[in-house]
Amino acid sequence: LESGGRHQVLWASSTPALSTSQPSQHSVCAMKMTGSGLITGGTDCKLRFWNMTNPAESCVLGTEGNYSYRTRLIEGTEVLQESGKSHRKTEDGKLQVDVQHQDWITDILIAQTTQKLLITSDNDGVIKVWK
Repeated sequence: LESGGRHQVLWASSTPALSTSQPSQHSVCAMKMTGSGLITGGTDCKLRFWNMTNPAESCVLGTEGNYSYRTRLIEGTEVLQESGKSHRKTEDGKLQVDVQHQDWITDILIAQTTQKLLITSDNDGVIKVWK
C-alpha cells in the first residue's frame, strides 16, 4: 500500500534499491532517533547508525567492514543506500571476536548518565551497553 508520502528510504539490502521483485530476507526490528540520525537493528544482527545530515558518516557499529553510503534519487524518493560487507580480522591465525549481537536485535535505548550510553538487546537475551 503506497500513501504517496514516502520521502526518504534507508536501504541496507544488497538487492536493487526500492526493488519489490527481490525482497530482502531481513527486516528492522528496533529503531531509535538520535541527534542527526537514526539507529536501527534487526534480523541481520547488525546495529546501524544512519546519519541523515551527512550520509558518508553512517556506519555499522561493532564490526570491521568495508561499508560505504551514498544518497541517490530514485522515482522521486531520496534513498540512503549502504554497500559493502563486513569481515573479521585475524591476528596470528586466530579469529577475532565480533562485538555485534549473535541474534536479531529486538530493542534499542539511549540512556544519559554522566555520559551517553547506547543499550541494545537481542532475541537470545543478551544486553549490550555501548559507549
